[in-house]
Amino acid sequence: STVPEVKAQMDKVARAAEAGIYQNPKAVYQITADPDGLMELLKQPLCEPMSLHEQVITLCAANQRLLLDVPLKEMKKFQRSMLGWIDEHYPRIGDTIDRMQILDESLTEEIVRAVKEYKEQVVS
Repeated sequence: STVPEVKAQMDKVARAAEAGIYQNPKAVYQITADPDGLMELLKQPLCEPMSLHEQVITLCAANQRLLLDVPLKEMKKFQRSMLGWIDEHYPRIGDTIDRMQILDESLTEEIVRAVKEYKEQVVS
């Protein structure tokens, strides 16, 4: 998948979440513990928009269902901390996304490993 394709898919998910389509807690496509979690992840400060790689990493982690255990009230703090940690420990991920603008299976697997490692080392 290319980054624009991933962003288009997640824009569609965001619109559906806004419309309430994914608010059934038993929905197959539940990607956060709280139905409003996806909207919380997608919020960006006006003067500090997330970089392309930060958006892709966030959406990939959500799409891989790695954020189901993060409470809504802690979602933004977790997201900021996770992205900073990944930038520090796995700079290749962000560099590859920004430079190549693709998200292939290998990079997705690397993001999943990084998020899981962050959760094990920092959150636990």
